[in-house]
Amino acid sequence: MTNQREFVHRFVDNSEEGTLSIDVLPDAPAEIEFKVESNGNIWISASRAGWLHLARVVAELGLASYEPGYHFHVDRQFRPSSGAGPEVTFEIAD
Repeated sequence: MTNQREFVHRFVDNSEEGTLSIDVLPDAPAEIEFKVESNGNIWISASRAGWLHLARVVAELGLASYEPGYHFHVDRQFRPSSGAGPEVTFEIAD
């Protein structure tokens, strides 16, 4: 038996006018956490809703018209970072 699932995400890209806002705040029950292990490995743990939220954010980064260098920071629980502690940065590279 094969399970088939479909993931479709649509959004309006007005980034050229600066109006695209990537919503990084996951809705409940989405949970995402980043851990850096002592050996330097990065561990990403997420609930199923968290993985879907992360997929939406990544899709918007890849499809939006933002210029290379656009970036944002989140903390280890994937909330907007205050800059007070460790953070994860997502950036559109050249």
